[in-house]
Amino acid sequence: MGPSGDEVTAFVNVRLVPMTSELIVENQSVLVEGPTIIQIGRAGEVAIPEQATVIDGAGAHLMPGRRLGSLDQTVVRPAEPDELDLVHAGVAELVEPSSLLERPIAGIGDWLPVPGTRMSRLLVLSCVALFISMGCQPAGPPPAGPLEGAWRLSEVHLSGPEGESVDTQPLPGLYTFMREHYSIVRMLGDQLPPDNRLWYPTVAEKARQHDAIIVNAGTYELSDSILTTHPIAAKTPEFIGGRTIYEWRVVADSLWLTTLDIRSRDDMQDPFVADYRLVIKLVRAE
Repeated sequence: MGPSGDEVTAFVNVRLVPMTSELIVENQSVLVEGPTIIQIGRAGEVAIPEQATVIDGAGAHLMPGRRLGSLDQTVVRPAEPDELDLVHAGVAELVEPSSLLERPIAGIGDWLPVPGTRMSRLLVLSCVALFISMGCQPAGPPPAGPLEGAWRLSEVHLSGPEGESVDTQPLPGLYTFMREHYSIVRMLGDQLPPDNRLWYPTVAEKARQHDAIIVNAGTYELSDSILTTHPIAAKTPEFIGGRTIYEWRVVADSLWLTTLDIRSRDDMQDPFVADYRLVIKLVRAE
């Protein structure tokens, strides 16, 4: 109980929605004594009374709004015009936020309720009594795909007319996959170019270095075993609008890619594919 005799509730680790702009204030704690907001501040900086009921929002949204259902099933959000029939039918209770006051919070650039403002059942977590009474779960991004993340080049297996080779210490290479886009940057050769003219290479040095790096980025498609990349930016202009097809498999933290086909934008095959079989091993970097 607080000084007024009302129960004190602490909503911690919530995302505060002031409802006065599109800004969401992250990682906040709100102390409520009965129907009154008594303190708002960054989580960890608000002193929680020992007798307070602590509700960990774990990133849920806290906002003024409207209450649906019984007192034990509290979901709050702004009322839509076509939902007012629920109020007349006795299914929902419409809560007016007219008693809210506002003040600017330094460093946040938005307006929040002033401690001491009467709440009148306005302050509730957007996922019901903290996801318990109605089984609501906080919305989140869809699960990541099997390739999403950054992958570091670890091994290069090459077979062709000259025989087979395995390079377990290749030059740096980084393959990055997002939900729909990818990027590849990989150095070729046995050693990095000399750095005696690092920032001012000659024309001949530039020509040699052009063949010493692979750079392309774009979108990709993934099936059970086939990865197809579609570059929209590339070091080689003819490759923009083309595609590379790989066979892929993930084993623990390793991604294996076998090159099956490489095509230019006018559907001409890279001669490399006809003569060589390239298999690379990548290790997840993050």
